[in-house]
Amino acid sequence: MGLFPREALEVPRTDHWPGLISYLAELGRSVSSALRVASAALWFSVPVGWVWR
Repeated sequence: MGLFPREALEVPRTDHWPGLISYLAELGRSVSSALRVASAALWFSVPVGWVWR
């Protein structure tokens, strides 16, 4: 499962707009979940860093 399927790299025609919109929504969901994981890791690592100091 690649991040960018080959269909998404092609220039979308007008009949591909629903697929493009759903692809962008899926990409936004994965980006927001990655940001959530990164912020959770940051919030977890800050107290651990204080303990280890």
